[in-house]
Amino acid sequence: MNNNDAAYNRAVKLVQNYACNHPSVGCCCGTRSLSGPTGPTGPIGPTGPIGPAGGPTGPTGPTGPQGIQGIEGPTGPTGPTGPTGDTGPAPTLTVAPVTTVDSGTPADVQIADQGDGEYQLTFTIPEGPTGPANGLSAYGGLYSNDQGTLTLDGNNASTIELANPMTSLNVDETTNDNAITIQESGVYEISYNVIASLQTGADLTISVYNGSSNIAGSSVKKTLTMNQDETFNATVITQLNADEQITLTALASQQANGNVEEATLTIKKLN
Repeated sequence: MNNNDAAYNRAVKLVQNYACNHPSVGCCCGTRSLSGPTGPTGPIGPTGPIGPAGGPTGPTGPTGPQGIQGIEGPTGPTGPTGPTGDTGPAPTLTVAPVTTVDSGTPADVQIADQGDGEYQLTFTIPEGPTGPANGLSAYGGLYSNDQGTLTLDGNNASTIELANPMTSLNVDETTNDNAITIQESGVYEISYNVIASLQTGADLTISVYNGSSNIAGSSVKKTLTMNQDETFNATVITQLNADEQITLTALASQQANGNVEEATLTIKKLN
């Protein structure tokens, strides 16, 4: 029993006592009773169930004004590579007539779009320096087409006789027997061809000499059988200076005699 119930019971007893002591009002044990004073408000009961929803949703109001633009967001990730497109048509190239300009002018090429995938190239090319007459500034040679003899001591190189001069330019073929004398210093190409035999089997070496020195790379050595012709030939490129004398020589591995059926020695300046 809480305090409210106790208070209520005390109030009922008071009313009953009052009624018994005041007959005009009536006893509590009779058929008539008096209403007592209103009791205190009871506690709030539990919340009842939610009632039915009201009417339908009203119409949407008008759109408000556009707000200010926000800041730019970060760049998104790169998307996947798209498919490869169709191969385009191959371009067509044509070359215009070449223009030659003075020596020392820079070379140039221009490309012009002719439309429809056609392009034209125009070249401008400087002239080169004027070259020497006939392309060579010095050349000449000696030869022999008559049978000559070889007398070899087996120790020293012997000069092969070359009595006939060839057409020449800026070399001397006549002052020194069997020799070509250089008149212009430079790089030269020297070539020779010799057909020779020995009366005794031995090694035979054919070389080109500059004065008393064998020119490196010019020697050809072969082993000859008795009276058997062999062909010797070689080409060498070397630096030569003015007044140097070029000869063709033979050297046997032992004392021997032999023959030269034919021999040629040519020289030309390369630069």
